[in-house]
Amino acid sequence: MSAKLTLSHKLWLAVNVYLYSETQSQVKTLERQVEELDARRAEASTANSIITNEVFALQGLMQYKMFHSQKDKQEYELYMERMAKDVEELESLLTKKLNNPADASKIHFLYAELLHSLKESDFRPDKENQFGSFFEDLERNQRVKRAMLALIETLRGIDRKAKVAVETGVIAENASRSKLRNVFDLALLINSLISVIFAVYVTQTIVRRVRSIQENYKRLADHQPLLPTAKSEDELGELDESFRAMAENLETGRQAQLEMMQQVAKSRDSLQTVIDALPSALFITDSEGRVESVNKFARDFFNIDLNYFHEEKLSKLFQLNQEIRTNFITMLA
Repeated sequence: MSAKLTLSHKLWLAVNVYLYSETQSQVKTLERQVEELDARRAEASTANSIITNEVFALQGLMQYKMFHSQKDKQEYELYMERMAKDVEELESLLTKKLNNPADASKIHFLYAELLHSLKESDFRPDKENQFGSFFEDLERNQRVKRAMLALIETLRGIDRKAKVAVETGVIAENASRSKLRNVFDLALLINSLISVIFAVYVTQTIVRRVRSIQENYKRLADHQPLLPTAKSEDELGELDESFRAMAENLETGRQAQLEMMQQVAKSRDSLQTVIDALPSALFITDSEGRVESVNKFARDFFNIDLNYFHEEKLSKLFQLNQEIRTNFITMLA
């Protein structure tokens, strides 16, 4: 049983190791997909944030040019600062998490071009001119427009690709989650099945061994050879060993008793031989007067044996017929 249990344990362990490795593989795949989805969502969100900050910065700059309000200038500077942080975050995201250094370099170049063209244009914040100067057909002003539009178009392209990647990633994530659930269900099913089989096997083994011990009790009572032992290190094995030790002790005691009875019988036979050799009738009784032995002379003379008395007293002898009693009285005279 121990070897079979060891084999069952190894089988159970092998199945669970496989299921564990498969689960770990699916979990890692799912974690990687979730991480990529988060990065793609962050990419789309950051790209839209840059576009929004760029538009609001341009709006604040236009209002400042129109009304020369310091509040509008502060808003412009705030949105430009936010846009700078978003650009830095997007570049880091593209380079480190999405492995897309090409788009990161392009964003970096277009953002630098926007800042440089804005600084060189007539529309820069520190230049005292009007809103209409933005629309003057000057190369340095057109350069600002081209830089802004190029950055916005590039960011929109990144946003579109990120959204497509998110949609594809969501499908892949759902498939991975479904596969992971299937692995969990399979693990639960296999472990439940193995547990049931193991429980049935252990139960049958225990019942069989208990019946074997029960049969050995009957064999011991009938003085028959015991069934072969089933060696094991569990409680039933210890019980079987204890029972066999008890049976061995009982058998040793029984053999000793038989030998003693044989010795007693031999001694009784020797005594009976001596008693039978006596030339007179001899009756041996116990302390209560019951006849236990009759010698040969008495058996022949009275034509009786020990069965005649049937554990009764010697007085039954006088119930014999008249002829035997007369002979007995004559012998006594």
